[in-house]
This record gives sequence, structure tokens and C-alpha cells, in this order.
Amino acid sequence: MLFKETERVIYAKSPLREVICQLRFPTDLSISAQPPVEFQKAIRSLFPNYSEIVEEEHNIEFNASEGGISDAHFTQRKTPNFAFESEDKAWRVNLTSNFVAFSSTAYTTWEDFKERFNLPLNTFLATYKPPFFNRVGLRYLDVIDRHELALDGTPWAELLKPEILGMLSSPSIPESSVRNTTQQTEFALDETATMVVRSGLGSVGGDPNICFIIDVDTFRTDDVVADGSIVEKLDSLHAPVSAFFRQSITPMLHDVMEPSSLEDYHA
Repeated sequence: MLFKETERVIYAKSPLREVICQLRFPTDLSISAQPPVEFQKAIRSLFPNYSEIVEEEHNIEFNASEGGISDAHFTQRKTPNFAFESEDKAWRVNLTSNFVAFSSTAYTTWEDFKERFNLPLNTFLATYKPPFFNRVGLRYLDVIDRHELALDGTPWAELLKPEILGMLSSPSIPESSVRNTTQQTEFALDETATMVVRSGLGSVGGDPNICFIIDVDTFRTDDVVADGSIVEKLDSLHAPVSAFFRQSITPMLHDVMEPSSLEDYHA
């Protein structure tokens, strides 16, 4: 395994801001042709809030004409994105003509996430019967906020490993002189699965406080049978995410976030 397995823990001061699971499938025009009434009826007990966003895609096509001059032809495509949210708006389902996604800003455990995803997933499979999924993805967004953790003034090098800090880990470069830093690394998890890690300094939600952001996107792009076995594929994408995060932080940061074992959490 690329990333060494570690004991899974629950952080009382969790840095996790959002988790997104997205399943892409060949375009189904019936989804964009009319509102998903039956889909809403089946999941409304858990996701009562509904909204619709129209995503616009603009393209410019050039056609050659006499004299070497091209005529520009503008095209616009509008795709509805149907959103269903829980009462507290912490859990969300998005449905379009080519993907269904499930996200949460109140994530606790992978098992809980899968259980809550079960109803919209099974409803989608029964209602639209996609031939297969052509991209299965799982994304975790962690935000290390020193102010929230009462670590103001603590160097990043004491909280995060050099591999993810990049230039910020260099003892010859004063942290105060670094205005911004970002890096992206792509890992091959196996023959069909990929992990893309984007990390660096940044702010979230308009807050001027500078944090360290770790954005991990694991996905596979081979065709996957669209049935209940998709959960096993998601399990294989989740495992390296947890291991990668633990290998990216120092024991000091791990302790400050107040970890507890899964057994203690469920007790």
C-alpha cells in the first residue's frame, strides 16, 4: 500500500470542512428535461429542502471563411443542477444529467457518511438505472486553522510534515516572508485509481485568517457497474485518504486536535 495504514481516530477539534462523493455517468437527458419529482419524493424525509441552480456553459466556435477570416459562433448550454438538503443544511445531494453527488459539512465517520448516502444512492439507481459509472470520486477538504486551535505563533513546521509543507519547511526561509504557497501532487493508487493532493496556504469563506489547506481527491475513471457494489469501490478510495492525512501531520498537531478511537466514539 502506498500510504501506511494507521489507527483511525475521531478528532474533537476536527479540521475537516467538507466531504464530497461524486458519481459520474453517461448523460441522461431525462434528468434535465423535467424536475426529478419521483427522486424527491423518495428522499424528502431526509432531504426536505430543495433548490435548483442553472449552470451555464459558453463555447465559441470559429468557422473559416473567404480571405482567411473566421466567423465566430457563440453557443450556450444550460444544465440544471437539482439540490436537496437536510433540514440543518449540513447534508446535501446534487443531481444533474451526468452526475449525482453527496456531500457533508458535518462529517464524523466514514461509516456514518455511507449510511446517510444509502437512501439517495439506492433511489438514484432505482429511478434512473444508469448503465455504468464512468468516474467515481471521493474528496476530503481539511483546513488547519492555527487560531481555532489556539496555536497562534506556532510555526507550520511544528504542525505539518516537510513533504506537504514544501518551501515552508525550509529553516532558511522565514515563515513571515512567505505570502503564498501551493503544490499539487498526483499519486497512482493502483492501475485504475488516482489520488490528487492540492495543498498550501489560503483562507476559507472570506475569513482573512491564513490557514493551511489540504484538499485530497481520490477517484477512478474506469467503467464501474452501477449497483450496490459501488460502495466497495468507495471503501477502496477512502482508505488512503485517512492514511495520507495522518502521515502529513506531526504528533503535536495530532494531540492538539484531541483524538479518540472509533471504539470510544461509539461507546
